[in-house]
Amino acid sequence: MARSKHIIFVVLLASLVLSSAANTRTKDAQSATRSIYSNPPEGTRKTIKGEDGDIVDCVDIHKQPSLLNPNAKPLKRNNKLLSKGYDPLPPTLVQSWHKSGKCPVGTIPLRRQLAEAANRVTEHKYGSLRGIQIDYSQPNVVTRFGDDNSSYKIYALEGVLNIWEPKLENPGDMSKSSIIFASNQLPPFYGTGYPQIEVGWKVSPADYGDYKPRLFIDPTPDDGFMQTSSRYAIGCALQPSTYNGNQSELHISLHLDDDNWRLAVEGFTIGYWELYAVSVLSEGADMVQYGGAVSSFGRGLNTLTEMGSGHFPGGSNIGLASYIRGMRFNGSFPNTSEKTALQTSVSTIPSRFKFLLRKIGPDTYFFFGGPGSN
Repeated sequence: MARSKHIIFVVLLASLVLSSAANTRTKDAQSATRSIYSNPPEGTRKTIKGEDGDIVDCVDIHKQPSLLNPNAKPLKRNNKLLSKGYDPLPPTLVQSWHKSGKCPVGTIPLRRQLAEAANRVTEHKYGSLRGIQIDYSQPNVVTRFGDDNSSYKIYALEGVLNIWEPKLENPGDMSKSSIIFASNQLPPFYGTGYPQIEVGWKVSPADYGDYKPRLFIDPTPDDGFMQTSSRYAIGCALQPSTYNGNQSELHISLHLDDDNWRLAVEGFTIGYWELYAVSVLSEGADMVQYGGAVSSFGRGLNTLTEMGSGHFPGGSNIGLASYIRGMRFNGSFPNTSEKTALQTSVSTIPSRFKFLLRKIGPDTYFFFGGPGSN
């Protein structure tokens, strides 16, 4: 009997410890995680520490880690995509490290990874999928143009993403807002490329060690993205919006240029994906998707993790619910009505995450998000 009580006590104690670890977001835990950094990469000419603790290494543009890939082509000094030094105007989208300095001419800013993140092998969710597959086991709220059978090609696209700081239920959860564009073909061999590109912001403690919204891309610089500007650092934090107050936005644009997909943030080119990384997109994309998603550790559709602002769209919306506006794209479409006819909107769990399309002035806003299970 005594032994039985002892076993029950141990099980209860273990349950309490696991529950506490899964649901507690403490500053001590965050600072402990953030204090362990990998070494600066080869070619670092200057290091800048942001007021939020991010460390940015200014790396020689011709020694960036992307060039270590055997498939990568050497950067040339006359490459029209290369930054020729400082951008003439101050950044309109401010990252914390901007307040502490600038990267020198001929370098690119790289956020120094956490040691455990640097040693972790990233699993690309879409590495073997055809087109944009909506995961109905997790919360997704999207509006998309095109489909797997589309006969049109998209050559250029853009969107303006409202930035928020959604609350997460568990440290293993993730919440994001992004633009995805994809091919309806798979790469010729598994592991030889990616059938889609994704750009946006996300909150992901497992990737970054904190709960801040951060600029992200996929495929990453390790997988064929060449950085060409000293202006913005992939993975660094962005200023979130204030509920019913100032709104922060992330302006993303992409276009196909000489077989490379060029990425611009706030109108400034910051890099491009080489053809070997996204070969099936070399002639354009078949579909584009705007929206938000939540990945919940062990909870799936029953998560308490928020999407966007954590509020449903409704009422005046701007300043209350997350949105994406300026959704524009060009391609081999005979007319505007053909593009509009391709649009569909989906919420995988409409009782907890909603969407609303609304015309405001000349622009169309896609409002989306929610508080999760409530």
